[in-house]
Amino acid sequence: MRLLQILRPSLSFFACPRSPGRRFALLLAAATVLSTGCRPVMEVSGTVLVDGKPSGGIVVMFDPAEPDLPRGVATTDKDGGYVVRRLGPGNKTGIKTGNYAVKLMADIDDPSAAKIPPKYFRGTELSYEVVSGKENVYDIEVSTK
Repeated sequence: MRLLQILRPSLSFFACPRSPGRRFALLLAAATVLSTGCRPVMEVSGTVLVDGKPSGGIVVMFDPAEPDLPRGVATTDKDGGYVVRRLGPGNKTGIKTGNYAVKLMADIDDPSAAKIPPKYFRGTELSYEVVSGKENVYDIEVSTK
């Protein structure tokens, strides 16, 4: 009962939605939550094959179709495997659900990396949709011929 008496003044803020300032504050709060905060982050992994063989030292970039989503990046290991991480603070694994243009290029710091044709860096050759509720494995096959 005492808690209700303490909270009553702050609860009255929400009880009167007719005030323009209060309506705006509630609308702004709802819009903020719904804009990007509700999208789940999913792990995306896969293997890159160049001319049928696993290839290490390939940079895999996931560029979002929506400008508010963070970009994802990975570098393949010697077996061609990769796990995407978000760019930004914390360098965390996974990217938000949505559509992505996928770009590939050889890691300039890895002299053993296969040469990737420029068409795979333009972002028009490969795309992937990250979805919630399933395993997001994107195996990529590249031809240099």
